[in-house]
Amino acid sequence: MEFDFNSQLIANRQYLDNFARKFALGEDDRKDLVSETILKVLDKRDYFYEGNEKNFRSWLITIMTNIFINNYRRNERVGIDNYDNEQMALLAGQGRFSQSTDADFIFKELSDLVKRSLSQIDYRVFMGHVNGFGYEQIAEVMNLPLGTVKSKINGARKKIIKNLKCNYYESS
Repeated sequence: MEFDFNSQLIANRQYLDNFARKFALGEDDRKDLVSETILKVLDKRDYFYEGNEKNFRSWLITIMTNIFINNYRRNERVGIDNYDNEQMALLAGQGRFSQSTDADFIFKELSDLVKRSLSQIDYRVFMGHVNGFGYEQIAEVMNLPLGTVKSKINGARKKIIKNLKCNYYESS
């Protein structure tokens, strides 16, 4: 049976929608994210290798996650929030409360946690992945085998999650 890219993409649309719920977006933003992901997947179709069908969902989720992170960063830089008019009015009525201070604090805490969790090379590989570089690109730049890059990224995720859980329970 031959892998049909388009039919698999359509079949995984609901999966993408369910995964997008993890980002705690409103319904419209979630639909936008799914649509943007599908467009990006179609645009990057040439990057999906034949024989890699078992990892199709992972590839879709990686693209969606990167789009979400990039949109979040862009919105933070520009100062756009995903609030409706009623929520904006409530925020405006709160006076000089600044969410950017909280966001900066959280970002710094997470950055410190990631740096403490990983060795220098693991940190570089992981940050390359977070910043949207593909496994192959990271392997080429870092002069590492592709399997090593994938292994380091997976290991980094596990270490960071473990440390996040430890820090959460210590502070509770």
